[in-house]
Amino acid sequence: MSARRGTLALARGLVNYVHIPPRTPPRRPPVVLFGGTAQTINSLVGHHGPLSSGAELLQYELRGQGTTTTLPLDDCSLERHVQDFEEVVGELFPGDSVFDLCGFSFGGRVALAIAAELPARVRRVVVTGVPADRGAQGRVILKNWQRSLLRVGQCFGSQHIPDNCRGERNGYV
Repeated sequence: MSARRGTLALARGLVNYVHIPPRTPPRRPPVVLFGGTAQTINSLVGHHGPLSSGAELLQYELRGQGTTTTLPLDDCSLERHVQDFEEVVGELFPGDSVFDLCGFSFGGRVALAIAAELPARVRRVVVTGVPADRGAQGRVILKNWQRSLLRVGQCFGSQHIPDNCRGERNGYV
């Protein structure tokens, strides 16, 4: 398995990725793997082998993930993530390739948004850790996490999370 790691220059910034050719002759479309909010490529490396058996595998760090991704955080909406997907796969796959999408947590929300917006490009979606609906208790918990993260960021001088990267319209709540 010869993984190719790299950084793609997109219209608005850089994104890290790993691209793995199939370990056996391809039997299905390429798989695109999306991690959760705090995950990086290295967080899911244990899944690369099984997912690249019989299929090409691409994992890239979503907007706000990773250590060197420079995509701006002024728009973190699911619509923007769909546009990022189109740019990334446009750079690495010819034509109108069809994909299987696999997402964990927020990466699952991104996979579902891609499938909803680009159904002709998606054969299958597999998600885990993604509630179909976040009830009132889940929204309260998430809002408290966001407030806590902002307090921690202020204490340690971390970058402020822009207001439009939070809230229901962006799929976080």
